[in-house]
Amino acid sequence: MIFSAQIRAARGLLSISQIELAADSGLSLQTIKNLEKDEEAVRKANLATVEKIKNTLENRGVRFTFSKERDESGKFLEIGVKLNTHMN
Repeated sequence: MIFSAQIRAARGLLSISQIELAADSGLSLQTIKNLEKDEEAVRKANLATVEKIKNTLENRGVRFTFSKERDESGKFLEIGVKLNTHMN
């Protein structure tokens, strides 16, 4: 699972537009906009849709990070995105 903030951050690190992400992932621009804007939309989205975005961004060189620690409600205390420096 990834979060809307991570999608936005990953695009920023890669300097790609929502249009580019939509084209590369095979999803509509509106889907990308909705998922970036609304965390609830990510939670409710089809897993295959979220995986397309995640895989597309990872293939371009980002890695999604999550802390091992969670709060009392089960939410990750930290989430992030890193740019891989060792791409093949």
